[in-house]
Amino acid sequence: MSVPNGDPIRHASRAPYDASRWLWRPRPRQDARFRLICFPFAGGGPRVFQGWDRFLAPDVEFMGVRLPARDSRFGEVAIEDWDELVERVASALAPSLDRPFALYGHSFGARLAFQLAEHVQGMPNSQLQLLALSGCSPRHRGFFQPGLGEMPKPAFFSRLGELGGMPPEALEEPAFLALIEPALRADIRLSEAWHDLAADRVDVPIVAFAGTRDTLAPPPQMREWADATRRNFVFHELPGDHFFVRDHASAVLAAIDHDLHRQQAAPAPPSVAPISN
Repeated sequence: MSVPNGDPIRHASRAPYDASRWLWRPRPRQDARFRLICFPFAGGGPRVFQGWDRFLAPDVEFMGVRLPARDSRFGEVAIEDWDELVERVASALAPSLDRPFALYGHSFGARLAFQLAEHVQGMPNSQLQLLALSGCSPRHRGFFQPGLGEMPKPAFFSRLGELGGMPPEALEEPAFLALIEPALRADIRLSEAWHDLAADRVDVPIVAFAGTRDTLAPPPQMREWADATRRNFVFHELPGDHFFVRDHASAVLAAIDHDLHRQQAAPAPPSVAPISN
């Protein structure tokens, strides 16, 4: 699903395809048994996960996904079409999916992780073991602020701040806001469009995390991710607002690490017949 043209950034040319531009690997581990692939919140780059690798077991390699128009890719055009984004991310990740792996995403990143899970589970010999999500209500809930992506700049950032969708300290840095605005708007528009996509269940266990004071994805709504999987579902609630993961990275990663190893050790579950709508 694409978004109509309007902003100058949408008319920029695409950068040549290079899989390495899409991935941040702070500590490459070629002998790792598992990989954890993480997707940041709207407008963010993979370095928002700085230091996360140290909370993982030695046999798990951490990888962060770097989308266009952020981090080292500020000169590139943001992608506002779900099919294109998923295809390009999947192509970049393909060489890294040669062993059991988990996907984790927060807020917009959770939407992208879910879409990618739908995509890769249909690939031959997929080794997706776990889908971890935080800060994002299920698709049927709808986007928390329709039309947000089209608001003029002052109202756009003001409303994001009021909703708790941006860290307060970021709103006090005009130069930083100008830098991230193209990617942030692109991700917000994708988020709005995501709730209109056809819903389906994934054939992989889901672990969901919620902040006790998160008003954008409150705990009761995060529990509803149980209906998005044909496999096991586990829910964790931690103190904090929408960005609770910044203060609880170790707890989040400990739970993911535990579930990832458990899934690999457990016998393969029986097949489940597709659920008809």
